Amino acid sequence: MTSVPLSQPLSPGALESSRSVSRWQQVRRRLNGRAYIGGTLVAIAILAAVFAPLLAPADPEYADITIRLKPPAWQSGGSTTYLLGTDALGRDLLSRIIYGARTSLMISVTAVILAALIGVTLGLIAGYYGGTIDLVVMRMVDIMFAFPFLLLAITWMAIFSPGQRNVIAILVLTGWATFARLTRGQVLTMKEREYVIAARVLGASNDRLIRRHVLPNLIPTIIVIGTMTLAQFILAEAALSFLGLGVPPQTPTWGGLVNEGRDYITQAWWIETFPGIAIVLTVSGIGLLGDWMRDVLDPRLRSL
Repeated sequence: MTSVPLSQPLSPGALESSRSVSRWQQVRRRLNGRAYIGGTLVAIAILAAVFAPLLAPADPEYADITIRLKPPAWQSGGSTTYLLGTDALGRDLLSRIIYGARTSLMISVTAVILAALIGVTLGLIAGYYGGTIDLVVMRMVDIMFAFPFLLLAITWMAIFSPGQRNVIAILVLTGWATFARLTRGQVLTMKEREYVIAARVLGASNDRLIRRHVLPNLIPTIIVIGTMTLAQFILAEAALSFLGLGVPPQTPTWGGLVNEGRDYITQAWWIETFPGIAIVLTVSGIGLLGDWMRDVLDPRLRSL
């Protein structure tokens, strides 16, 4: 009788590699229209922001009053040199939109990262340790949610001068509370699960429990929250720039471009329309991509 060789146990490295491959296979199987459309829109915005000096056909600050309010290339009087037309000062609108992507995304991404670091840290500490720390952090969160964003932004900009740093500061100030509240809720549930209790019984310290068991399982939630918050911050930055509370007017930003075009909407519709389209497409792309990531990263939805 022929003996069948027993399978050899996988080494830790091979087991981890197998898990990684399986995880990527799950992601690839769940790719759908939302992922492709959202990913494409977000990729275009990121490429425009990163490679703005290479993609912009002209200097966004160069003004030529002789070609002011020039229409897009496909309209009568337009030129292929200025595909999306020019603004009231004769600056190339396409170049300003491309550089506006750099400003808007830089501010929004920086604010999301800082808000996540602050909010996740405070929410993790509050949820895990509880007691007085939890009470103080949650009252701070309640205070932040009690203030309307626009009122807080106006007050902040009245005290400090408008600028990129202050826009980032106000976004972080209003955004960290969302991360803190959702992180705390996840930690309250997670610290009572069997694998955390078992590790605690075996003598694992609080620091080790947080680093090895709690925080890694929070990463999917943090990614999803960060994606949704990024879309909100892009809209918030555009709103502040539109109201004159954001970056200085000479710096191209999508909200500022929309503000510049509102006085010429009847005679030069393109100045306001194309930056608005850029905002809508980018925010929609982030929303689609974030919705897909939620389906992939949330274990409760993987079986649906």
